[in-house]
Amino acid sequence: MYTALIWGLYFLTVYLCFYAIPATAHLSPFAGLTLLAVGSLGILAPVPGGIGTYHFMTIITLTELYGIDSEPATSYAYITHTNQIIVNVLAGICAWIILSISQKKTKQYGLQ
Repeated sequence: MYTALIWGLYFLTVYLCFYAIPATAHLSPFAGLTLLAVGSLGILAPVPGGIGTYHFMTIITLTELYGIDSEPATSYAYITHTNQIIVNVLAGICAWIILSISQKKTKQYGLQ
């Protein structure tokens, strides 16, 4: 269930970011699904955080497959990648805080 939720939220991120740029606002949910799949391949490349490969794959898909100009395609790639990095960092910080609190409670009550 969590896996489906995570991928659903990734899809919403990709799709809703279409509306941040007028040149991509007309793209369909299927285009969002295509970009999610192609962008995931860019993230899977053995590069830290998919930096460069995600952008390349996303820009090529938008320009070659959907006819978007290079400049808005590049902006879209940076917006979505930055958004995903920020969400991952914030989720990591929240998880770290929750883990720290739960470890303190475990040590306090001797539940180990």
